Amino acid sequence: MNAREIASLAALATDVWNSSDIDMGSLPAWIGLGSLVLAVLIFGRDRISAARAQVDLVSAWASVSYERRAPWQAPMIKKCEISGSIRNASQLPIRVVQVAWQAETRWLIEDKTQSQYPKGPGIWSEVSGTAPPSNVHDHIDVPPQETVEIPPFEVDISNAAPPDAAQLSPTNGVQVRVRWLLVVDNSGRRWEIRPEKGDRAKRVRQPWWKPESPMPHQW
Repeated sequence: MNAREIASLAALATDVWNSSDIDMGSLPAWIGLGSLVLAVLIFGRDRISAARAQVDLVSAWASVSYERRAPWQAPMIKKCEISGSIRNASQLPIRVVQVAWQAETRWLIEDKTQSQYPKGPGIWSEVSGTAPPSNVHDHIDVPPQETVEIPPFEVDISNAAPPDAAQLSPTNGVQVRVRWLLVVDNSGRRWEIRPEKGDRAKRVRQPWWKPESPMPHQW
C-alpha cells in the first residue's frame, strides 16, 4: 500500500469518525474505534486486491537457443537467439508498454593447474558471465485469454564473456529471465510486474515512481 492509498484510507476513517457519535470516554467506544479502523483496513485491502486482479493474470516467459560446442572447438559462440511469450489469462485486454529480457551466461574456462594431459580435452570450470545483455520490446497489445508470441531475435553475448573464457557452457550457457513488464490494465491503471521476484504487481504513479534503466520515463 503506497502513501496515496494510506492517505485515502485515513481520510475515509476520519469522515466516518466525524460523522459518528462516539463517546471517547467509554470502553465500548474504544472497541468501536478499533472495529472501525479494522473495517477501513479490510476495505482498503479488498479494493487494492480488486484493482490488481487483472494484472495478476498477466505473465511472460522466454526460451533461448544457441549452438553447442566443445570448449576446445573454435570459434567461440558470440550470439544466441531468444523468443518470448506474453500471456493474458484475464477476461479483459491489457497493453504491455514494455517487457525487458535479460540473458545470463555461463562460460567454460580451462583449469590448467589440474590438467595432467596437455594434449587431452582438459579440465574446465564454469564461470558466470559479466554484464548480462538486455533487450526490450515495446507496445504490445494482448487480447483477453490469448498469448502473444514474440518472434526470435538475436542477442550479442560476446561482451559478457569473462577473461580466458573458451566457450559457452553446453548445458546452461544462456538462461533468459524477464526483468519486468510495464502494463496498463483495462481501466488505465499502470503496473510494474517483476515475475522472478515473487512479489505481486506494483501500482505505478507519478511522480513517486523512479524508472530503472532502460524503462521509459513517461508512459
